[in-house]
Amino acid sequence: PALAPGQRFGRTRTWPERAPILGADGAPLVASGEAISVGLQPGRIQDRAQVESTLERVLDVSPARVRSALAQPWVRPDLFVPITEVRPDRFATVRPELEPVAGVFFQRGAGRLPATDAFAPQVLGTLGEITAERLEQLGAPYLMGDRVGLAGIEGARERQLAGGPSGEVRLREAGGRVVQVLHRFPGTAPEPVRVILDPAVQQAAHQALAGVTRPAALVAVDSATGDVRAIVSRPLNEAFNRALVGQYPPGSTFKIVTTAGLLSGGLRPDETVPCPAETNAGGRTFVNFESGALGPVPFATAFAQSCNTAFVSLSSRLSGPALAETAARFGFGSSYDVGMPVASGRFPVPGDATERAAAAVGQGRVLASPLHMASVTAAVASGAWRAPRLFADGSQGDVKPLDGGVAAALRALMERVVREGTGTAAARPGQVIGGKTGTAEFGSGDPPPTHAWFVGYRGSLAFAIVVEGGGVGGRVAAPIAARFLDAAPR
Repeated sequence: PALAPGQRFGRTRTWPERAPILGADGAPLVASGEAISVGLQPGRIQDRAQVESTLERVLDVSPARVRSALAQPWVRPDLFVPITEVRPDRFATVRPELEPVAGVFFQRGAGRLPATDAFAPQVLGTLGEITAERLEQLGAPYLMGDRVGLAGIEGARERQLAGGPSGEVRLREAGGRVVQVLHRFPGTAPEPVRVILDPAVQQAAHQALAGVTRPAALVAVDSATGDVRAIVSRPLNEAFNRALVGQYPPGSTFKIVTTAGLLSGGLRPDETVPCPAETNAGGRTFVNFESGALGPVPFATAFAQSCNTAFVSLSSRLSGPALAETAARFGFGSSYDVGMPVASGRFPVPGDATERAAAAVGQGRVLASPLHMASVTAAVASGAWRAPRLFADGSQGDVKPLDGGVAAALRALMERVVREGTGTAAARPGQVIGGKTGTAEFGSGDPPPTHAWFVGYRGSLAFAIVVEGGGVGGRVAAPIAARFLDAAPR
């Protein structure tokens, strides 16, 4: 009612400084601070291919990310389009390579950066200008132009990390002078998010996969609690987090589960079992890797050498529902919430003898994420399967105890794999390490391509490694495990 001619309403709106993401030790993994924004001015770009290749080579920014940023509807030829942020110390080293590229520009200001480069980028996530889709998801009080979490923890915990904006509704004269403050909005304080990632274990996992040129993942968990200690997904510049949501046939790593069922059914590790070069189940011929054959051997030897035909023959001792029930005790079929998108393990009940034989060696319709296979290995190490947990404020999920005798026998079998079986490349002097290799077929071909797996544990640290299309688990993934264990704290 007091609005005079020429006066108008206005408002201010200020977001508080975003809260940090903390690690298991309470130290910041991501925090706000001074940063250099590396971006593009579209009208100045002379060679798009050069821009994309340079940003990928120097800053590990994928060409797809560049193309997506330039395709936003608000982009104009004369605008600065931010692509990524770097710390001032790193900018000093990369500037000579970026500055000569036409169209690449820099802005200094407040930013959001990880404490160290390449620290779980797909997990920590990214910040960026809000998209139409994200605005629809978040609703009030967000507006176009706001910077928000777009992926990873930054996206999953956006409201907690960002808090809420404060501001005022004001009465202004035509020239802009404030006549009266009509209302104040106090805003909401942001709160830190604490994850259970261990910086030392995470760094060890990152180092272990450095130099691996194929897509790969490594997940480590604390077997006693289910707490996730490290997550690495490569390539680092891909948004897809294969460590958490990738689904792969687990191959021979699933023999851990099959063995648990066989042991529960009365099989003894010293029992003699057949390991021919090939065997038949339901009309399908199954073979060993590179057509190997051991002949009649103790089951412990068949496990250590990962004899497929032995497991195919033994699968007749387990019905499809019984094998599925054993898989369920290792979390297959469970859905667990770690606060971010994850894929667990999938084990459909086999329909016939052929499906049951394939499932027994981790093929057929069996699928698992690296996160889930790390939880399977942790179950052997601790004696109980625990749903993984990533956030310190997350509740403990399902716990499924294993039979004590079965768990002890599995540990002895897995330790033999590393001591004298297919996993000797993961052995470390003076250390007790349990493991299982996997060479999992996928796709088509004769022979079909294979993913390379290694799952293992040392003490309370359990882990899973997969290299997509990497070949043989014992030759490719087991050496990565050795590098990981060398760098991880004991």
